[in-house]
Amino acid sequence: MYLYLYLYLYLYLYCIWLSPHPEHPWYNNTNGFIPHISLKTNLNYEAAIEMFDNINLNVKPYKHNYINPVPINIKLEDLTISKEEDFHSLYYTVKLLNLITKPSWWPSNAHMSFFYKYDNAITNIEKQNCVSNILTYSGILSKIHLVKCKDHFKTWEIIKTK
Repeated sequence: MYLYLYLYLYLYLYCIWLSPHPEHPWYNNTNGFIPHISLKTNLNYEAAIEMFDNINLNVKPYKHNYINPVPINIKLEDLTISKEEDFHSLYYTVKLLNLITKPSWWPSNAHMSFFYKYDNAITNIEKQNCVSNILTYSGILSKIHLVKCKDHFKTWEIIKTK
């Protein structure tokens, strides 16, 4: 039991995130982290590096080879609050706007995270602040990050970005 807990807490703490350009207004809506879609979580370092290196953000809108790659354009849809043990998050589900075929690495539960909190539930005021500060509901995802998600979310470390 303790070995499993150790492995989970100290070895499988890397994530791959997808985010808009740092100038996007969504960066003003979070509480200590960059707005992101988690492509994969709970990875060991080797698996995280491999996934990071193999993701290409310029994807083809269709499976045909003669169509040029396009950037990933999304729209925020449904605001959701989730709770996993003592970790609370506020996020919007997302819709791909310009791709018919999702990339193989696209997560099944894709959502853009905006607010995290430990121990206490997210309040209606915190929810309303997030909603009222969203200036645009669409964006182009242009950055991929390898993130070390250890300890408090405000101390999570971006290891690599492309």
